[in-house]
Amino acid sequence: MKVKQLLALANECCTQVDADKVLETMLHEISSCRPLRELHVLNQEAWLEHPNKPFLRFELVLQYTDSYAMAIKPEIRSGGLCIALRLDCFLDGNGLASKNWKNALGDEDEYLEVTDEQTFNELAAQAKKKAIEMHAQLIESVGVPARAALQAAKNAWPVTRRTSKS
Repeated sequence: MKVKQLLALANECCTQVDADKVLETMLHEISSCRPLRELHVLNQEAWLEHPNKPFLRFELVLQYTDSYAMAIKPEIRSGGLCIALRLDCFLDGNGLASKNWKNALGDEDEYLEVTDEQTFNELAAQAKKKAIEMHAQLIESVGVPARAALQAAKNAWPVTRRTSKS
């Protein structure tokens, strides 16, 4: 499925039931892509901001340790799709149950460029690549050489098996 097809479905939302169905579709299309298949789905939300303008979002999370996790956050709002990425540092070491965290790489999330013609497989590959780059940046910040940091970040990403949908 291409981004424009999902956005067309979103623009037809008239009820909360419609918004929930589009969120289900978005969740399936993105989370079933091979690069993101092993990540945990959290914080699903769907509601109508205005007629035919749903707000839909969820997070795909890869917890590296009890201190760090990567969140890939697709969101439809105002008729468009954006995908933010954030590397969180859990200050209390409680992982996803943490009540105290911060962005490990600064104040702002990173965003992918999304076009209407992209497929979700393309977006998933782009998100994985960006997440690995961000993780490598964190590893480098503690003095690890760039090449070793990139390899460590790649090795931290879950290996997924091929299926007929890949």
